Amino acid sequence: DVSPESVAFLLLSGGTTDIPKLIPRTHDDYLYSVRESAKICGLNEKTKILLVLPVSHNFPMSSPGFLGAFYAGATVYLSESSAPEICFPLIEKHKINQVSLVPSLVILWLNSSCYDQFDLSSLNIVQVGGAKFLPEIARDFINKFNVTLQQVYGMAEGLVNYTRLDDDLETILYTQGKKISQDDKILIVNENGEELKLGEIGQIITQGPYTINSYYNLPSVNKISFTEDGYYKTGDIGYLDSNLNIVVTGRLKEIINKGGEKISPSEIESLLIDHPSIKDVSVVGIPDYLLGEKIKAYIITFSEEILTLQQIRRYLLDKSVVWHKLPDQIEVVSSFEYTLVGKINKKAIR
Repeated sequence: DVSPESVAFLLLSGGTTDIPKLIPRTHDDYLYSVRESAKICGLNEKTKILLVLPVSHNFPMSSPGFLGAFYAGATVYLSESSAPEICFPLIEKHKINQVSLVPSLVILWLNSSCYDQFDLSSLNIVQVGGAKFLPEIARDFINKFNVTLQQVYGMAEGLVNYTRLDDDLETILYTQGKKISQDDKILIVNENGEELKLGEIGQIITQGPYTINSYYNLPSVNKISFTEDGYYKTGDIGYLDSNLNIVVTGRLKEIINKGGEKISPSEIESLLIDHPSIKDVSVVGIPDYLLGEKIKAYIITFSEEILTLQQIRRYLLDKSVVWHKLPDQIEVVSSFEYTLVGKINKKAIR
């Protein structure tokens, strides 16, 4: 006999900045997340899902993932690659309805030269999660692919949030949606652990029916990963808007401390991605003897056009960016290094 509360399997944490940790998920907590995700994402026995992300990760497993599809009686197709030249023919052939992507793949699909070669009209819902998703790219993707976009913010440790399929466009573009359970508790706290008001930015901590209360066999890590009253410290920075949609603005470990000024890389990235010559961008902090850190922007351009630091700074000043948030260095590169789940590996970039 197996208890619903016993451990079903161990997931790996993302491991983008540290050695991955083991996350014990129980039968009842994971099934709860799968079941509710399937409902929120509109899965039924007629749905056809294409999986393009590594299937051992939490997002393609359960948000809604193949487990959500199995729960709803849907059909699952596996792609050997996430490349558009592999996925687009599969979407056309099997009349795929849903797919889950990370932002880097959205950009890849958006700029694909083979877009016009295939009938993608069956695709109607696309979930996007796993990393910060810039609203400018989200809008372009919706317009080009004529799909309903569903933003997903979640973690292997538990908490999952979705924009709803009937949300207005502004909510879909600028938020990561609402929690899946009325019993999920989400708090935004300052550096002292004090709860902040709606709209105020701070660290996101959470507790709920399907969120873990410890990592496997890591008592020293658990002491710093959970509050005394059992809230999991996500390590993410964000706020709750007036409608209780969560808005994720960055990672605590990615915040740049430039001479005491705290700067979120995603704030600069969201402005630079609108530059007509920039295809993708990643902003990081680099060590500096006097200021602690300076700001460096790594940029991928659409062509071989040369961009200078002066041009980039002038562009940002025209958008009313304050002086201390301007990049101190830029470097034009041909590609970024990505983690296995498609996130830009900022640790490697640094």
